[in-house]
Amino acid sequence: MRGKDNSKPCFNTILNGSVLIFSPIYVENFVGLDERTFMYLEEFILYEHVIRRGYKTYFTPKLRIFHEHEVTTKVSFKNIRQKELWRLKHQMESLKILKAVIKEYEGIKGRKKE
Repeated sequence: MRGKDNSKPCFNTILNGSVLIFSPIYVENFVGLDERTFMYLEEFILYEHVIRRGYKTYFTPKLRIFHEHEVTTKVSFKNIRQKELWRLKHQMESLKILKAVIKEYEGIKGRKKE
């Protein structure tokens, strides 16, 4: 959970993407994460879709998952510069998708962000 107290449950927050559990209602209406992105800003895009459509996110500290950060990218790139260029490229592409998603929802009347 970004920027919040991780010791307490919380509704309608941007979740961390190492583990996401979707409700049957979500699965009926969406196909997981936005397939236009890869590894970056997926949680922000997910949050836009969920909140703008009147659904909720929920974070609970009771669920514990071990996630070793950057294991795949550390193995894939021996050169730090190559890794950073790859990361920046995908972050920029994902930022464009996030911007498009926000604009799409702003264009739909009657749908307001909380």
